[in-house]
Amino acid sequence: MNDGSDTRTRSDRSRDELSMRILVNGRWTPGYPRYARLPGQVRLRVCAWMRLAPVQDAFFTQHGLRKLLNYLRAYGYLDTWRRIRSRLSEAGRNEKFVAFGVGIVMETDGDPSAVASTVAFVAPIHPACVEEITLAQELVRPITRAAASPFPENSVLSGEMKATNCAVEAIMGWRDESGSAVPDKAVDSIVAECLSRLADAHQMRDVQAFPLTKVGDEPADATDARRFGLPSRRPRAVLFGLGHYARFALIPRVTPFVDLVCCHEVDPTQAGRVADQPWAVRTSPYPDINETFDVAFAAGFHHSHARIAIEALRRGKDAVVEKPLATTREDLGVLLAAAQNSSGRVFVAYQRRYSAFNRFLADDLRLTAGTPVSVAALVYEVPLPRHHWYRWPNSRGRIICNGCHWIDYFLFLNGFCPPKHAYARSSPSGGHVVQMTLENGAGFSMVITEEGSPLLNVRDVVRVAAGRRSALIVDQCRYEAEGPDRVLRRTRTRRANSIDRMYRTIARGLAEGANGDSLESLRVSGTAVLDIQDLVDESLGNRSGVV
Repeated sequence: MNDGSDTRTRSDRSRDELSMRILVNGRWTPGYPRYARLPGQVRLRVCAWMRLAPVQDAFFTQHGLRKLLNYLRAYGYLDTWRRIRSRLSEAGRNEKFVAFGVGIVMETDGDPSAVASTVAFVAPIHPACVEEITLAQELVRPITRAAASPFPENSVLSGEMKATNCAVEAIMGWRDESGSAVPDKAVDSIVAECLSRLADAHQMRDVQAFPLTKVGDEPADATDARRFGLPSRRPRAVLFGLGHYARFALIPRVTPFVDLVCCHEVDPTQAGRVADQPWAVRTSPYPDINETFDVAFAAGFHHSHARIAIEALRRGKDAVVEKPLATTREDLGVLLAAAQNSSGRVFVAYQRRYSAFNRFLADDLRLTAGTPVSVAALVYEVPLPRHHWYRWPNSRGRIICNGCHWIDYFLFLNGFCPPKHAYARSSPSGGHVVQMTLENGAGFSMVITEEGSPLLNVRDVVRVAAGRRSALIVDQCRYEAEGPDRVLRRTRTRRANSIDRMYRTIARGLAEGANGDSLESLRVSGTAVLDIQDLVDESLGNRSGVV
């Protein structure tokens, strides 16, 4: 007989046993997916977790009634509601701290004798408290049990502690995916200082003991085995990167055509509680060995896009790649080779290729195959938070992260004619000036800057010209074309129209067997973006160049 003390189903309980608890908004909450352990990382059962400082300026957060009203006017009710719902789901993600802790080694690639040993660690950007964690080996320091205070049985001792500000600031926001070196001196300093204070209760505030849960024996990223209803003939899709953009833009538009069966998200607080999701949740950043799918959507960290697509293509599966296609020439080369030798298709999610204005351009500018189409763009980008992942070395820079949109659009309008010359330099204010000439004579210029108003985030003015006719496209929603003696057309559309058309077109093509993007378009666009980023990097080193 059920006395009401536990109303969860058996499947709910099994999911909790394979997941972990996280302190979110002051509550010790069960059901979050366990961190995946990657090569070179250590899995720890947490014994003590001391918050040192909140991590500031790591994420985009938007508030205010005035901004909401502006979004309603620009995007409409449905798209604005999707954005609001996505942002509301990120409250747990935004609450991150630098923490010091003591834990027990559960898994490691190093010395097997280290398993079950007691270690100290520094967590650079993590929740208020977790009962289990995976960290780079460089963030862990061996200690003796006597070096730390006694810990309660089957619980996590959690609280706050002060540590040297300079050391905390040096490690704040660091992640091993970033491509930057571990600040070892900061780790050593924090561990030494915090160990000396751990036994002194006066150095800690709000100390609590949270109960541990049973740790399952399943792989850390296999957190849900629920079924997805009756078999479907639609392609089975997996998504890598369950961020704000995926939630409001990608998922609502592709799910009418594909079955989204699993989402990979490395941050458990971003993924959400497993039982609350309509799909399986995994925290591994790349496809698992035995994972089955028909199409992989790569929408996570930029440096992971090409590698996810490569793995999908090697399995003969399709890949939909968010911008950018690749962040290094090596990844681009491997991706092109994989695409050439695979039965899988590649679709690159550059939204301007799908703009409703493109058919007007063809008519108003009298474009035919081989017509040189010149483009001049003035682009405003929102300033990045100080610890945002776009700033990582692995993300490369603003051209690859954002400017690639307009470079690709220029190449798209010219049938991916190869570039002949390219030039780029950086301004003292942090903006970039880019110029490019194609073999067909078409010219491109772009100024991309973060100086301006963040009222509606990204803003752009694009002038497209061919012969004696031109068109002006503002914020992808206003269009005006003119000839030598008259205005040819004025029209407008929703700001999100190109995103809507892109994902629905791609997803329908996946379901109906349409061709993916050509190998030549992948090569020309991917190479051109990398060339420009290299020139910007040279300019930042007080040099500029031409290729």
